[in-house]
Amino acid sequence: MKGYTDFTLSYMDVGSFNVSEEDKKLLKGAEYCRYFGYREPPNSTKPYALTSAVWHIVVARFIFAIVFIVSVYLIIEKSLQYCHSTPHLFSEWSRQCSSKSVFLL
Repeated sequence: MKGYTDFTLSYMDVGSFNVSEEDKKLLKGAEYCRYFGYREPPNSTKPYALTSAVWHIVVARFIFAIVFIVSVYLIIEKSLQYCHSTPHLFSEWSRQCSSKSVFLL
């Protein structure tokens, strides 16, 4: 779990903004605050810039969405082709359903 939290949480330097006395009590001497994000640490050459991991995650999500959409399309297309190639099965099923007063939404 430590590797996951280190990968997904970014560092914020607490000293980079004014902290009230009440907040200092909450911080208990902490120098850094952790937050969700994929950003460079404050001591890097580009502080708080987005890391390359952000773009890898965006690309992976985009590819997953495209693959999912195409998969659903192909499944529906094949199902429709099967229904059209076997109309006698559908008409028989339709007659059975209508005789039993089953309504399909």
